[in-house]
Amino acid sequence: MAGGKLISTGVEFPDATTQTTSGLPLTGGALTGAVTTTSTFDGRDVAADGVTADAALPKAGGTMTGDVSLGDNVKAKFGASDDLQIYHDGSNSIIADEGTGNLELHGASQVVLKHPTTGGDYVVCTGNGAVDLYHANALKLATTSTGVDVTGSVTCDGFTSTGIDDNATSTAITIDASENVLVGTTQNNPTSSGVNVAGQEFSTTGGVRSTVASNAAATFNRKTDDGGIVLFRKDGTTVGSIGSGEFSIYGVGANNTGWMFADGSAVLPMKNSALSDNLVDLGSASYRMDDIYATNGTIQTSDEREKQDIQALTTAESNVATACKGLLRSFRWKDSVAEKGDDARIHFGIIAQDLQDAFAAEGLDAGRYAMFISSTWYEKEVEVPAVEAVEAVEATYDDEGAELTPAVEAVEAKDAYTRTYTEDEPTDGYTERTRLGVRYPELLAFIISAI
Repeated sequence: MAGGKLISTGVEFPDATTQTTSGLPLTGGALTGAVTTTSTFDGRDVAADGVTADAALPKAGGTMTGDVSLGDNVKAKFGASDDLQIYHDGSNSIIADEGTGNLELHGASQVVLKHPTTGGDYVVCTGNGAVDLYHANALKLATTSTGVDVTGSVTCDGFTSTGIDDNATSTAITIDASENVLVGTTQNNPTSSGVNVAGQEFSTTGGVRSTVASNAAATFNRKTDDGGIVLFRKDGTTVGSIGSGEFSIYGVGANNTGWMFADGSAVLPMKNSALSDNLVDLGSASYRMDDIYATNGTIQTSDEREKQDIQALTTAESNVATACKGLLRSFRWKDSVAEKGDDARIHFGIIAQDLQDAFAAEGLDAGRYAMFISSTWYEKEVEVPAVEAVEAVEATYDDEGAELTPAVEAVEAKDAYTRTYTEDEPTDGYTERTRLGVRYPELLAFIISAI
């Protein structure tokens, strides 16, 4: 103090009776200069840049009673290395974990994600309980103590599983290590490589097999109206059918034949996928029928309206007919003797070569007459080797269903045999064969003319 005045650094305090224009007013007034102090200001009502101490952000501790506003891309950062950041980038609101460790949301009871305006749930996570996922505020997927409950359909691009259990006492559906689908079993049947459903086998190559101990192996039931029940197709073309009114099976193409069992009344011939008349043979020269058992004899058309060039026998033809009376012979078939030995029975008939010679003796061609048949074909014999028996062995699997050893299908032993293949036209490697035959109804009518 000098001359009754108190002087602090930068500020002059007047004496008790004198107030200068540059000094600190003692009572009221305005301070127009700077205040500099090396000490502190006591009290709360001190303004700093227009913000009172009561509204200022506490540096340490304390309670905020107003909003804190941060502009776009201004981040609230937490952690020594700014690990957690919360901000708005102008388009999106972001909570970013920029450090190490987990980003965790802790809820004493639940953690719920909701729509801000409708209040609809997105995700509800219950502590030590279920996690629920919603669509349009409708529950779609919920975890349970035993697995997952799904409401609605499930669509996926792929599915991988070592097995499916319906929670019953036995496995309902299993997908094994070879990606075979097994229903009602855990082992793949060796005869199939696809789906096995209690004896019904569906091969991955398209084959189907039904195996049962009793009852029908398959049942196809058409309701109400008549029509097809089963269709047989080759490359999309029908080659046979079973229907409520008929059963037919046939080949396709100009030279293929078949049969129709027509409404239980007759067996009718078919050619080129359609019923035919006078076009189909029963057997052939190379593949003959054996005995035909019938109540009545065969009926041959003899209607005059379907015949032409009707005339009496010529002298030469009558001579052949007379000669044929002496051509009847007894004989035994070689195949029967080879099979039955001396028990092979004796037959009566005419030798086709003798009939051919009888016509030739009169200058006639036996081939011009329908009673004489000469058939030619081409055949090749192939030796088929014997097959040794093989016992069936079931496949073995580990605990996860992966195949350890493959199954082995049983094979029945077979002796070696010769298989004959035939062709109607000359073919490389095939031998020409000819067999002569006689139509006995016509031959007998021919011989009767000479009596």
